[in-house]
Amino acid sequence: LGLSIPRCRRVCGITRQCSPRIACSLQLKHSSLNSPSFSQTNLFAQHENAKNEQCIQEGFDESTKSTAPFVGLPSYRRIIFFVATTVLIWVSEPLLSLVDSAMVGRYAGKAMEATGPTSVPNLSSVIQLAALGPATMLCDSSIYLTLFIAMATTNKLARAFAREDVDDQITTLSHVMGVSLSVGTLITVLIFFRGHGLLSSIVGPTGATVLVESAKGAKEVVDLTPEVLRAALGYSRIRSAVFPLAVMGLTAQSALLCVQDTKTPALAVMVASVVNIFGDYLFVAKMKWGVRGAALATSL
Repeated sequence: LGLSIPRCRRVCGITRQCSPRIACSLQLKHSSLNSPSFSQTNLFAQHENAKNEQCIQEGFDESTKSTAPFVGLPSYRRIIFFVATTVLIWVSEPLLSLVDSAMVGRYAGKAMEATGPTSVPNLSSVIQLAALGPATMLCDSSIYLTLFIAMATTNKLARAFAREDVDDQITTLSHVMGVSLSVGTLITVLIFFRGHGLLSSIVGPTGATVLVESAKGAKEVVDLTPEVLRAALGYSRIRSAVFPLAVMGLTAQSALLCVQDTKTPALAVMVASVVNIFGDYLFVAKMKWGVRGAALATSL
């Protein structure tokens, strides 16, 4: 017909798996242009007219809509599903911290035996709940500081997928995974060796003082700051031990979002939440490990 392959594909709306000659023949047969009564000149002229009309409209006719590739905007259902699962992925860390707070508040008061000036039975739960505040703030904020890696991953991989450059995809993913591992390890080392100072700046010098009333009615101000810092540091160190893997997980989730795969990371978040709930119940309620047990369950 005198048409190049790309122009023929644009007219007929065919895919790469279909032969251009066969596809044009099918298209012409459907429109009765391949009838013997048509000469080659009329056939070419009518085919050119149909091509021009479709190029102006920038679409396909009714006969090719079922076989044409998807070129329009996604439906509202796809957009809502994508946004909902993406939000679920990015709020996973606060959800895990929320489960820890619920379990510690419910069961930790029965597990801790305080000594010294804090040897009041009802203060054990207060100490551990107070420790979760600065500890979860430090851990979650440290993870949020690494989100720039996920954003860069989405940007770089999206361009590589658009170009269909497999080598660039592999190179980009390997590089961002290495950066994620390095940054996560750096945060772990920082919390292990400078965590006490960071938590002290969050709590303050007298940020954990309570007013205790004895059985005789006497009131006494008790400073629980050392105990709170000790419990918060233990929680932070256990959770930070898996920060390299956590940061790499966020990067992997961003890579999956580039190919619009939200089911896999959403399923991973759901499994992690279920494991965290059962781990908190086992380590905090049954084994009486307090905030350290909650941190271990979250790390798993």
